[in-house]
Amino acid sequence: MRLSNAIGVVALALSATVWGSTYTVQNLNSSGYHSLRWAIQKANGHAGADRITFAGGLAGSVIKPTTALDPISDANTTFDGDPYTWARWRLC
Repeated sequence: MRLSNAIGVVALALSATVWGSTYTVQNLNSSGYHSLRWAIQKANGHAGADRITFAGGLAGSVIKPTTALDPISDANTTFDGDPYTWARWRLC
């Protein structure tokens, strides 16, 4: 294997292990599939680095949980979103 191919394989392997799982919030519901609560619970239940993202359609929306959300129990959980979307949604 040529050195350039070997470097590409190593880079691909490293990039594939950066995030264990990605959970996408796709609605404003207080609970249920693809809610913020669901994403937090899934990330808490999965060992390793996880990422919680937000669907672009939530820009400008307000997420209003009806009960307290679970605390993030894994220090390797990252909230990630498009800079435009991230700046426009908020949690109340």
